[in-house]
Amino acid sequence: MMDGAIEPSNSVSAKVSSMCERLGKTDHLQTQLGSGQVHNPAITEVANSADSDSCKRYSRGALLQRLRRRKASPSELASTVATLVEDGHLDSVHGYTLALRMADSGEQWEWAMQLLDMCRKGPGLDVTACNTGIAACARSLQWERALMVLDGMSRDDVVPDFETYHKATSACSRSGKWEAALVVLKCAIQEGLANGETYGIGMMACASADGWRQALSMLYGIDNCGIPKIEKD
Repeated sequence: MMDGAIEPSNSVSAKVSSMCERLGKTDHLQTQLGSGQVHNPAITEVANSADSDSCKRYSRGALLQRLRRRKASPSELASTVATLVEDGHLDSVHGYTLALRMADSGEQWEWAMQLLDMCRKGPGLDVTACNTGIAACARSLQWERALMVLDGMSRDDVVPDFETYHKATSACSRSGKWEAALVVLKCAIQEGLANGETYGIGMMACASADGWRQALSMLYGIDNCGIPKIEKD
């Protein structure tokens, strides 16, 4: 401590440090520390902590939010994914699924396909990741890409579920491809994975394309396919 100086208490030191942080003056505090004008250990610790925090990378949540930006440039998205990989946020299929959901929300179907490929080569795909990728393609009317993901699941030893066929049928329906929607629905029936929602999407696809005969055929065939009826209260 300097001659004649009064050493502040820890509570005063914390308040000074907090004030410097709010005002963005941690660099000034560091200068004072370096010049020997501040000697309190509490202030030194807080200032050093603030300095180290400024060097930290963004959190996974903050990085993932960038994938939701619909107007983000390709270079920004590439940088975001590279940082996610570098910081270890894409070491598991769960991490990839979170990224895929953000890509879906941001209508970034190209990056959804890229993330699926990266996951396939890394920790490996599961049905949730594939379903999220199909949903991202459906949102952007990329029905062919959605069916590519569906078709590739068998090669990746991933077993589809009800949601898989639901989203794949929706991808075809949204794009006005009622014939493709019926093919997906037929596969779902053969696998025993067609439910009322899947049938509903198929019928809406037919109705929107003047395929009313096919829609009626599906309606009449529901009872023969084991589709549970919805009981009204």
